[in-house]
Amino acid sequence: MPIQLQHDDVRGMARLLGDLRELRHDTLAQEQRIVDGLCELVGAPFGWASSFDGFRPGQPTRLTRFVTGEVQDPAVARAFTEWSQLSTFDDDPLVVKARRSRLDADQLCRSQSWADDDWRRFPIFEALNEPAGIVDSLALWFRYPGGEAIRGFALQRTTGDRNFAPRELALARLIIEEIGALYRDGLLEPDTPPKLPARLANLVPLLLSGLSQKQIAAQTGLTYETVRSYAKELYPAFRVKSREELIATLAGRKRRRHAGEPKIDA
Repeated sequence: MPIQLQHDDVRGMARLLGDLRELRHDTLAQEQRIVDGLCELVGAPFGWASSFDGFRPGQPTRLTRFVTGEVQDPAVARAFTEWSQLSTFDDDPLVVKARRSRLDADQLCRSQSWADDDWRRFPIFEALNEPAGIVDSLALWFRYPGGEAIRGFALQRTTGDRNFAPRELALARLIIEEIGALYRDGLLEPDTPPKLPARLANLVPLLLSGLSQKQIAAQTGLTYETVRSYAKELYPAFRVKSREELIATLAGRKRRRHAGEPKIDA
């Protein structure tokens, strides 16, 4: 039976798509608006946007960008950062299953795909879901031209929340299909994830974790000057001119100070 969307659903989706057209030249603002709009319309406490490279079966999947919405949960962000450092994402069951999709835009809901007992057997449950208190996840994505890179969005519900309902899933699918169409039609400018050498790609999750450059040097065994040099090499890849802009771009926050924002070395 077709699911009937509510009038507020349609109005909210139209408002979101209209806002994105106004932000067509500001990729960071687009991503934050999509995350916040999806959370509001679908009823998720928080979520994030991410870009992946190598999103095809048989290819290594690599996180190239991670952006949070305005509403954040520090515990979830910390758990996700730790998970991203330990995982190649090729052992993430959501990613493995999503890569089999041939659609330009698609979605996958954890509670609709795996029973709770089955999900608890995956490493991601112990590493991410359990410490962050995530009870259900909804992943949405659309492909860039060529199909090997995607922009994805993850909405989370935590302890005390219910699982995503069929109406919410139908609304989320419609939204991500419409957003993907805006990029394919050239109405929004895609921000193709930069292809980074391994030494730079490995630095991104460490910067996101909130470690200072001196702490990163101590953790990785690199010298402070090497870490500093690598960070500067990220500037042109993310089209920024300072460490402050780099951290803001990677963390997905506008350039303003927040409590708990990653420390930047002097």
